[in-house]
Amino acid sequence: VKTAPKPLNKLVSDEMWADLRRRSKCYKSDWTDAFKKKQQVLPAILFLYFACLSPAVSFGTIASEITGGSIGIVEFLLSSGLSGMAYSILCG
Repeated sequence: VKTAPKPLNKLVSDEMWADLRRRSKCYKSDWTDAFKKKQQVLPAILFLYFACLSPAVSFGTIASEITGGSIGIVEFLLSSGLSGMAYSILCG
């Protein structure tokens, strides 16, 4: 039996608030563990930095050649960074 979807009359639904309350105990350890385990965290940060940087540079180079310099590496780096920040804020 299918149930009708709930109307989106609130900015944040009750389920999201319940999830935030349930996970609130874990959020502190998410941040403190990063500073305690530097030997594990630093390589992961560097890997993700270069894994996200390389496609932006390569596509920026291609776009720069195609558009005659109108859109280049700087614009791709900026859009990748802003997209990453928006994703981390909106999706957790």
